Amino acid sequence: MVRRNIETEARLVDDLLDLTRISRGKLSLHFEAVDLHALATNCERMLLSQARAKGIHMHAEFAAGQHHVWADGGRLQQVLLNLLTNAIKFSSAGGHITIRSETPVPGKITVAVCDDGVGITPETMERIFVPFEQGTNGTRMGGLGLGLYIARSLMALHHGEIRVHSGGKNRGATFTVELATVQPPSLAASRKKFELTGKAFRILLLEDHADTRDVLARFLTRLGHTVVCAGTIAEALRAASVNTFDLVLSDIDLPDGCGTDLMRRLRGTGIRGIALTGFGQDEDVEKSRAAGFDQHLTKPINIEILQETIQKVMAAIEAEVKAPALL
Repeated sequence: MVRRNIETEARLVDDLLDLTRISRGKLSLHFEAVDLHALATNCERMLLSQARAKGIHMHAEFAAGQHHVWADGGRLQQVLLNLLTNAIKFSSAGGHITIRSETPVPGKITVAVCDDGVGITPETMERIFVPFEQGTNGTRMGGLGLGLYIARSLMALHHGEIRVHSGGKNRGATFTVELATVQPPSLAASRKKFELTGKAFRILLLEDHADTRDVLARFLTRLGHTVVCAGTIAEALRAASVNTFDLVLSDIDLPDGCGTDLMRRLRGTGIRGIALTGFGQDEDVEKSRAAGFDQHLTKPINIEILQETIQKVMAAIEAEVKAPALL
């Protein structure tokens, strides 16, 4: 109960900070070509345990042919997580949530989050995107009533839009985001990811999602690194007790604790760290740095950026070691 309440308070503070940045025009975005299908899949995985705890069935139906968009991956993920969290919150046990993608017209993609929950009354529909507004009798909003306002503001910053439809009370709701598509990274650029030069290091990879862990391990191995995998903090600590590592790549939200706790315990051994997480707000980055992580990367992970970050972190370490000799 304490943990749930703390997480709720943290989300409220995050929403208030985002509201302030948006109102002052201080919200910075970092754009790149983002695979919206991969992003939506990652969001689904992040909330799957939460949906299962309520007995809610969640699945994806991706039909869009073009699914790359020019976006800030972390902020766009924030929008989708908000919509999925709302769908789970306002669905009953045994309910269904579907994530659908379509290409309504060439150059556009829509991703819809559909549920069969409490629905939205006409009275609530009129003010659903207004900040601090909370309806009653079937409302979709909770907390401070800022989530959907922030989601709409983020979509506007991406030159996209967000729409909502509901048949009324107890008839479910569908939230749809629409964005312009861009060409996916070229095949040559994709191949470049596996031709990156750099030194090889001994890496401890901590990731609780088996598929993600296996794919990352294969990529890192192909880049020349020696990789030992762990799915929990306990497994990571056991691996660290019998192996010497240069670097730990760690998820933050783990089954038996928080990746920041692991980093604090390992930093005394001289190991450096990069956080790989779905949480990419400024406060999340600050928490990672405070725990001892050198860098903070937001999922979905770009392997080229990951390799560059690994080389950057380890080069900085070498520079620190050599500095006294130069003096």
